[in-house]
Amino acid sequence: TILPAEVFGYYSKQDDLDILQNTVQVFSDLGAWTQINNFPKLAPAAVNARYDCRKIIAGLSGAVRSHMKQNMMIDDGVHGIEKAGAAEALHNMMLLGDRGIIKLFGNWPEDRDAEFVRLRAPGAFVCSASYDGTAHEIADGVTICSEAGADAVIASPWREGMFVLDENGTRIDTIQGTAPDHPEEITYAFRTERGRTYILRKCQAENPQL
Repeated sequence: TILPAEVFGYYSKQDDLDILQNTVQVFSDLGAWTQINNFPKLAPAAVNARYDCRKIIAGLSGAVRSHMKQNMMIDDGVHGIEKAGAAEALHNMMLLGDRGIIKLFGNWPEDRDAEFVRLRAPGAFVCSASYDGTAHEIADGVTICSEAGADAVIASPWREGMFVLDENGTRIDTIQGTAPDHPEEITYAFRTERGRTYILRKCQAENPQL
């Protein structure tokens, strides 16, 4: 596969991402989007490789139109339920986890509204968020429910930075850092408690403490 055993992903080194994107392009040039063995694999791999999201949507949509039957099953004459794996691409466009970091809308068209409710990220985090295509940014008030009490590391949804509140409005201590091999990506780490919900808030540009 293009991303063997998740060795490579969204936070791979840029040189590796270039190779991954070129590989997806070669597959695309060979008509892989509608090739029956590639349908559940190519789109999720392309999302995680930061391949052009509009090309992914076009390729995935074309495959769905060419193979969907009246019962909404993707039928290529050979395979079955494994075709549902292609839905991972849509999930990862809006919410993905790589190298211990949760990333919101990491590969989504900047001018298209979107919203997800209770999608899961690695670490047993259940997340809800929305994206404003007119403002070109994630809406304030992302929620994350921690089902296991693991430490959370979030790529900041906003250039201005973020802070974290618990469900009672108490501010939670965070540690600022950067994503592996991507110093331009600011991250915030914080401890969570099992069963608690946390709210991500956008810092005000004129006052990063608010």
